[in-house]
Amino acid sequence: MIDNSEKYSYEIKGWIRTLDYLQQENIHMKNQISDILSLNAAPNVLDRIEQYNNLFLNKDTVIAFLRRDIKKLQENNLSPEEFHKKRITLRYDMEKMEKEFGNLKYNFTNYIHEVL
Repeated sequence: MIDNSEKYSYEIKGWIRTLDYLQQENIHMKNQISDILSLNAAPNVLDRIEQYNNLFLNKDTVIAFLRRDIKKLQENNLSPEEFHKKRITLRYDMEKMEKEFGNLKYNFTNYIHEVL
């Protein structure tokens, strides 16, 4: 019989790839902060950049928690019912993260165009 982590390995591997991508994008946006500040360090810009930086740091934390949850799911020491419940919750959390991150990236990109 195939265990749950094998059965859903495609979905789980997809989540890991998604988190890798989101982490790289988050790093890229944090690097953009230094570029912005080198070109425009006005007080209002500093305040907004600090807000974005805090949001990026928050996303780092969420990514770490999601990775932890995926690892727990992969350990396969859950009953089928528990596995299913955790997988559904994780699927919802991943979708939510992707949407929130997409909105954050969109808003940050628009802000960059305003400032520069």
